[in-house]
Amino acid sequence: PYTTLFRSEDRIQVIVEKPRKVFVPTGFSPNGDLSNDILQVHGQSSARVLEFRVFDRWGQEIWTTTDPNAAWDGTVGGTSVMDGVYAWRLETRDLITGRRHEYFGHVTRLK
Repeated sequence: PYTTLFRSEDRIQVIVEKPRKVFVPTGFSPNGDLSNDILQVHGQSSARVLEFRVFDRWGQEIWTTTDPNAAWDGTVGGTSVMDGVYAWRLETRDLITGRRHEYFGHVTRLK
């Protein structure tokens, strides 16, 4: 006499974390030996560098660029910076989706 209808609905949301479209090395050695002499953003053609900034240990900005092909040579005002760890901030725009992304990291400047 009783009819029971069961309706079951499950939803699963899968979020796939895509790898970064850009890469910033964790170290460089601007010593003139032509190996790792500059710090430069590397990436796929679908990520456009909007701004790349480097900071010293006190948070003072020491280098910035909006040129996606520019590279830091480890100098400030023509003078080599000391060996050590420097923070960086990178802002990119995905050319496919138009979304902006912000990345933070650090790089070690070696001899």
